[in-house]
Amino acid sequence: MVVYCCAFNCKELFKKGGPVTFHSFPKDPERRKLWEVKIKRVNFKATQHSKICSKHFTPGSFDSTKFGGTWLKPDAVPQIAHSSTMAKSEKKRLHYLGDFDENDVNSPTKAQKLLQISKVEVLNCKQTIRKLRQEISA
Repeated sequence: MVVYCCAFNCKELFKKGGPVTFHSFPKDPERRKLWEVKIKRVNFKATQHSKICSKHFTPGSFDSTKFGGTWLKPDAVPQIAHSSTMAKSEKKRLHYLGDFDENDVNSPTKAQKLLQISKVEVLNCKQTIRKLRQEISA
């Protein structure tokens, strides 16, 4: 299973022996909700598989006295927005149909983006249907 950081606009992937560590969300509902807010993703709900990388924590968030790895302190909270440290070329965000709501069609720019994304989605669906039909007939 590929482990990746779920923070907004972060593209970190787990690499064995790499400098970046990955941490699970707290089990305590209040702290979990705080972490979900801090990673700046709309309508995000962490699962047992959701991970956040060490780049989003300050150096003081880690307990260096524990043996055998990198451990977060019990009161640690993500603080660092990864997108602020990214290069300008990496800041472009992918958009999906679910990112838009009814109010967005009132904005010409957002409506145009929604139309563009919808057209791409329709083409992808048509290609998938064509491929499945070919598999069935073969």
